[in-house]
Amino acid sequence: MRPDKIKEIINERTNINIDTPTRRRDHVYARAIYFKLCRDLTPLRLHEIAKTVDKNHATVLHGLNNIFPLLKQYDDPLYNIYVELMEHKLMPLREKYDLLKHKYKELSKYTLDKKYNNLLNIIKKVPENELEHAELRFGTITDMLINKNKK
Repeated sequence: MRPDKIKEIINERTNINIDTPTRRRDHVYARAIYFKLCRDLTPLRLHEIAKTVDKNHATVLHGLNNIFPLLKQYDDPLYNIYVELMEHKLMPLREKYDLLKHKYKELSKYTLDKKYNNLLNIIKKVPENELEHAELRFGTITDMLINKNKK
């Protein structure tokens, strides 16, 4: 989905122009929803998303990391706009296809090499209530191996 289409939907559904340079809560919340939708539905980077509303990347990060979680936690009506778009209710079929294709391509980058399968199987055997301890121990072992190889 294109950012201008997302912006149009947000502006229309909230009766707010998210391009307006203001710190009013309703505008900040609407922009946070816009930032999250752009992050999830477009391949744009933070600074590219920021440019679309004449902000900087730090504003986008703040909206994503601080404002959006509040909207989600308190089930703000704006959050419902996000849910509807993410469930593809407002998205044309071609755009759904393009989005899924893009996400598949992105996820394909994160496949592990087969050489890590044994380690992954060991980690999967760790009981869930011991994950914190295992992470600490794996970190210590990794540090020891790194230091050993430096000598």
